Amino acid sequence: MPISYLGFSSGILSPFSAWVTSEIKPEDATRSSSQASYLKQALATTDITVYTHTQAKNILFDEKKRATGVLVSTQGFEYYISANKEVIVSAGVFHSPQLLMVSVGFSVSKVPNCFEPTFADKRTGIGPKAILQSYGIPVISDLPGVGQNLWDQIFFDVLSGVSTPSTGDLVGNLALQPQLLQEYIQGAKGTYGSTSGFIAFEKIPGPYRKNFAQRTATIEAPFSRRNVTISSADITDPTIINIAWLTDPTDCELMAAIFKRYR
Repeated sequence: MPISYLGFSSGILSPFSAWVTSEIKPEDATRSSSQASYLKQALATTDITVYTHTQAKNILFDEKKRATGVLVSTQGFEYYISANKEVIVSAGVFHSPQLLMVSVGFSVSKVPNCFEPTFADKRTGIGPKAILQSYGIPVISDLPGVGQNLWDQIFFDVLSGVSTPSTGDLVGNLALQPQLLQEYIQGAKGTYGSTSGFIAFEKIPGPYRKNFAQRTATIEAPFSRRNVTISSADITDPTIINIAWLTDPTDCELMAAIFKRYR
C-alpha cells in the first residue's frame, strides 16, 4: 500500500499505510499527557486548584434540582466543595454515569466563609428510574439515557511480513536523514513524526463483500451497543460494564468476512 502523505491523524485511513501517531513531545521525546500539555500551564497562569488523591463521591443538588457542589473524599477524609457557577461532570466514560446515578439531594444553609449542607433524609440519583430504584435510590431526575449507548470499537491486528523498512532502519540510515527531517519540519510527518509502529488499513476484498447485506456494506463503525450501570448506591463500588461486542448481526457478518479473508 502507498504511504499516506497526510498521515493517519488526518482521519484518512484507507487505502494507505503510515507510521502510527503517538503521544510524544517531539522536543524532548517525553510523554505528552493532558497534565504536561494543559494542566501544568493552567496551574501557572490561572487560579485553578487541583485536589490530588481525591474521589468525587456525590454531586449535590438543592431543592430546585440545581447542582450546587460536590462531596469528595481525600484519603478517607470527606468534605464539600461548593460551586459558584456550575458543576462539570468529567469522570470518564464509566464513572460519569455512575456519579450521576448515586448523587444526593440536600438543602443548603450558608454562613460567611462556610458551606454547610443539610442532607435530605434520602439519597437521590439521576438516571434510568428502574435501575436507581432497584438499588433503593430515589430519583431526582428520570433520564433513561444515562449510561446507555456504550459504543466500543472492536479491533483486530493482522500481522504480515512486508518489505517496508522499520523505524530503526530509517533513522539509522544517514543518507535518509535530510529527507526524513524535511518531512517532519514541513508537516510533522514521516518517521520523526512518530515513535510507534507502521500499520496499514485494508478494505475487505470484493469477493468477500459481494453477499453482504446492505446494512453491512455501508458500515463505518460497529452497531453493537450496550451500557454502563451501577452495582450499588456507593461510588466506591465498581461499575458494571456491558461492552456487548458482536451482539449485532451486522457486526457478526463483517467479522465472518474478516476471518474468511485471513484463514
